[in-house]
Amino acid sequence: MTDERGISATHLREVLNEAPDGIVVVDGKGTLTFVNNTATAMFGYSGRELLGRPVEVLVPDAFREAHAQHRAEYRARPYVRQMGELVNIAGISKTGEVFPLDIKLSPIGRGKDFQVTAIIRDARSYRQMKDRLEKHASSLTRMNAEMRVLMGELEEKKQKLERASAQRTLILGVTAHDLRDPLAAILGYAKVLHEGLLGEINPQQRDATERIRRQSDYILRLVNDLLDVASIEAGQFRIEQTELDMVRLLQDVVTVERIAADERSLRIVLNHDQEELALKGDPVKLEQAIRNIIGNAVKFAPSDSTVRVGLSLDDGFAAIRVHNEGPVVPDEVREHIFDPFTSGSAESPSQHRGAGLGLTIARTIALGHGGDIHLEPSGQSGATFVFRLPIK
Repeated sequence: MTDERGISATHLREVLNEAPDGIVVVDGKGTLTFVNNTATAMFGYSGRELLGRPVEVLVPDAFREAHAQHRAEYRARPYVRQMGELVNIAGISKTGEVFPLDIKLSPIGRGKDFQVTAIIRDARSYRQMKDRLEKHASSLTRMNAEMRVLMGELEEKKQKLERASAQRTLILGVTAHDLRDPLAAILGYAKVLHEGLLGEINPQQRDATERIRRQSDYILRLVNDLLDVASIEAGQFRIEQTELDMVRLLQDVVTVERIAADERSLRIVLNHDQEELALKGDPVKLEQAIRNIIGNAVKFAPSDSTVRVGLSLDDGFAAIRVHNEGPVVPDEVREHIFDPFTSGSAESPSQHRGAGLGLTIARTIALGHGGDIHLEPSGQSGATFVFRLPIK
């Protein structure tokens, strides 16, 4: 037998049997006339055990009488009832296990041909999922509330840190500014005394004035570094670019740094292939950056060793490499080497350990020129810093 569309009843039954939901058909008397495989598995019966029996066999004892009444009312006023319209619907398996159901009802035919098709879904997994989702939603709500509290606390701490940083920058700037003028005066008077402009001095006095001059010059450089860091943190560090010869500037810096190196029997060797190398930059700031890098190499170099300074072209950049024969920079220091107030863990062979600002300022100057600075991977000894500037 086939319907008007040519689908055989046998084929239709096979399709219904493989449906993912349970499907049962009940006649007007409440007798089960069809039960698909999913429904039999759900309730734990075989198809033969259910066919011809009242549908109430699938209803828990406590609800059977009420179910028969609802079935009669439904036949009097049949309609398509969607899943979820009724709650607290339960079924009972052959073993007596009661479990929740979702059911969709669809009436078929009238009079003596009246039937009801019920699509049945085991609601345990769905309700468990719903419970889990509700728990997750509750957890997310709680976490969101906690996050809002944490964000508020973080914002408050951020504002406190910003105020503290601003106060520190102000103190650095004011303190350094107030120290610079007296130090410059001390340095000036020491130079006057050292050169005998106020009268002849003996060798011991000359040595003393030279020590005063060197120490004052060192402290003045520290003060200037503090002022620069204050300017950097305040966003007021300015780069004034002009045409310059990098070879000449590097030669001048090395000449000055050799004075400090000679005091510790250090050699500074400068290598460059170019007679001149024109580029645009701030000569004052670049001299400061290169002095900081070479000075750092000198400070950590052992006595009677060599600091090598090289200038070369590197893919459109002028690259200045500074290498000393001192200790290898520890791994825990490398990643912070350009941070303010980082001076490394190795003891400096020189008298001055420094404030850890020179490399920070050098990096700011490099970046301000569109360049960069980095510490090359550690070798067996020493450290190599590379300061690069674009050649425009």
